[in-house]
Amino acid sequence: MDTDQSRRSPAAANSSRVLRFSNVAIDGAAWETIEDAIVLADSGRYADAEALLADEFGGVCEEQDPTNELDDGRVSRCHRHRDEYDDVATVIERRRADD
Repeated sequence: MDTDQSRRSPAAANSSRVLRFSNVAIDGAAWETIEDAIVLADSGRYADAEALLADEFGGVCEEQDPTNELDDGRVSRCHRHRDEYDDVATVIERRRADD
């Protein structure tokens, strides 16, 4: 697949977008943000597209490096070890209860 955007026609670019997202369920609000970012990128406004996506979908993982945490005798580098997050067992139990 040709990845050089300057050589691709709008139809080809749209076709590749459909292929990339055809097997992914995306809700309406998220899809609108993705489409807005695509329009910005198509017009050469790459930094604006990146900022839009970061504002909507970004999180602590993109903004901060995690610290080393000891987890069951192993070192883990994950923000999920912070006190503001529930532990894994609690999250799994909650998800099972929601199903």
